[in-house]
Amino acid sequence: MSFYVFSGNDRVKIQEKIQKILGEDYEIFEGNALDATSLMEICSGASLFATERKILIKDLTVKGSEFSPYEILSKYADTPHTIVIWESTTSLKKAFKDFCKLSQVKKEKIDAVETVDRFAIFKIFDKALVDGETALKEYRALKSDPYMAVGALASWAVNKYKFRYGEREKRIVKAVAELDMQTKTLKIAPELLVEAFLARVNKI
Repeated sequence: MSFYVFSGNDRVKIQEKIQKILGEDYEIFEGNALDATSLMEICSGASLFATERKILIKDLTVKGSEFSPYEILSKYADTPHTIVIWESTTSLKKAFKDFCKLSQVKKEKIDAVETVDRFAIFKIFDKALVDGETALKEYRALKSDPYMAVGALASWAVNKYKFRYGEREKRIVKAVAELDMQTKTLKIAPELLVEAFLARVNKI
């Protein structure tokens, strides 16, 4: 099997499955940084040390581009590489559906029971925009699942941006997106990443 596609909100289980498939040593690509040419090179190119590569591509469907990434991937379904695609939100476009029907593709949606008080996170986020220290204390007392907290932070940041379309709101959305990426890739406890974000977001 060449391709694996994961979606859903249970990041812990998804990360465990990714590690089981790819091991500890693999390449990571952010979907919004890929164009048609680089996507083709990922599927067809060899690394310096091996003909078979292990690759993680994150959030491929969020890129607002002219090309359809899944139409390209369909043409490289027989790639010798092991490629995992981790989508925060999955596309409902025909190209995505057709890609997931290929015999070389295994798609799995993994959701967890939500264990976060989203409204409490929203209030903490609002407070963090003014007073990071107080917000940090309240977040620690909440003892929320950090992955779920990031999801709540992301939705709140996007809503704020849609309401005002301000430059600061735009910077905050970008910072939350970076936090989301860090929780998926860095070998740092996710709760520490969330705490660091809350402590500094008032300076963004």
